[in-house]
Amino acid sequence: MGLPASSPRKPWLAGLLALVCPGLGHMYLGRLGLAALFAVLGWLAALSLPLEVVCFPGEAQLALQYGMVLAGCYWLLQAALAVRVAGRQARAAYRLRAFNRFITYFLFVVTGLVGLGVEAFLVRAHVLEVFLVPSSSMLPTLLPGDLVFVAKIGPEARAPQPGELIVFEVPYHSQPDPWVKRVVAVAGQQVQVRGGRLSVSGLEISHRPLAPEALRRPLPEAVLRGRRPVEVVEEARPGLRYAILVSPHGAGTETDEGRFELDPVLVPEGSVYVLGDARYNSRDSRNFGPVPLDRLIGRVAGLLWSQDAQR
Repeated sequence: MGLPASSPRKPWLAGLLALVCPGLGHMYLGRLGLAALFAVLGWLAALSLPLEVVCFPGEAQLALQYGMVLAGCYWLLQAALAVRVAGRQARAAYRLRAFNRFITYFLFVVTGLVGLGVEAFLVRAHVLEVFLVPSSSMLPTLLPGDLVFVAKIGPEARAPQPGELIVFEVPYHSQPDPWVKRVVAVAGQQVQVRGGRLSVSGLEISHRPLAPEALRRPLPEAVLRGRRPVEVVEEARPGLRYAILVSPHGAGTETDEGRFELDPVLVPEGSVYVLGDARYNSRDSRNFGPVPLDRLIGRVAGLLWSQDAQR
């Protein structure tokens, strides 16, 4: 059965189709050029979200929210334009084209979804990834269950600097999952720990007590009520301050001795030395040595979702 000779375009249907998939409403109206343009712009709008997070790592959540608002405005705008064009055509007869069929509309939507899927794969592989913090080894900075952005390009793609957080593959095969730790030294620097206090190239890192109430994120009750007392300390480097957890009484057991005493270690070329912020409860370079940069996945660009939200 052939297509009817003409069928007036309905504004409400054009707008609905445009909301289903950018460009689909204009395809319904016979505007193939605009349909392709809006479909491509839809992909670019989706791509802008991770790029904004990468470009503004200090305000990752705000950048994501701002990008989502812009993407939503684009989605509504192209739908409104489809309604407007359809309104102009509503009173005139529209000669149906070969592509004005359900199967063509369906393939247009499938193509859009496939494009988004390919885009998401490439973004995760080369631009931005979301990482789930699996343990308490980064307390008080990161809580178990936090979701963080891991940037792979942009400002966060340069060589890691001391004090920054990185996500990496552990340099031994028994632990295939990525870990997150803080870089405390880079190639050519010497690391030493005495009594839980960190020294780099012979200079002791500034180390002052903090009250738990001064933390930006409260410690979990399980930590505060643990079998061993906890002391919060601020380590300060030029342009960077961060809190760590230590035990005020040193090593609690014989197996913990390495948490507080570390002979000088020279970081080799192409590597970084990492420690957990929970210094008495972290497996890190004190266990597996410096981390080669080829194991680096990316650098933490900010929080996507905080465990604090459950409180």
